[in-house]
Amino acid sequence: MTKLTSAQQALHQGLVTLLNTKKINQVSIKELTQKSNVARSTFYAYYDNIDNLLEEIEDTFIENLNKLDQSITDPAANNFTYFYEVLSYVEENSNLLSALLINDYDYRLVKKWKKAIKANLYQRFQLTNPNIKTELLFEMTASEVISADIFYLKHKDDVDRKFILDLISKELINLATYF
Repeated sequence: MTKLTSAQQALHQGLVTLLNTKKINQVSIKELTQKSNVARSTFYAYYDNIDNLLEEIEDTFIENLNKLDQSITDPAANNFTYFYEVLSYVEENSNLLSALLINDYDYRLVKKWKKAIKANLYQRFQLTNPNIKTELLFEMTASEVISADIFYLKHKDDVDRKFILDLISKELINLATYF
């Protein structure tokens, strides 16, 4: 992915800010460009519509998350400590994730996130010809990880971070027993 310009970054931040109070279909380009302090013509230089911008935001999040998730492919990492890094990344992006997963559930982002987790699991367990049971196990695992991250964001003042991370690690260690 190419480096984002300052205008694109401003539009990313502006959309996330608006999505923390509104649904995507309630945001207008006029409102977004005013919030972002970016000219309308600049918006159209980069995007055809708000959904194109949202998709770029999703892809940027997944690309950065996928860099962290690459640790999942290391079979020597039995304790899955990389999830500490992932949860830190989730915390750093809590404004974005609150907008896209708590205030208005973005199924497309979740689908991309699951796909990234599952791809890394396939690589970790060196599976080139998986069966339907494996696909189900990986789908469930990806769903659990994402749900735990969302739960943590909703309740981070009430739930111990280590507790969430230990649960995720235990689930992944259990998954490893199938292979």
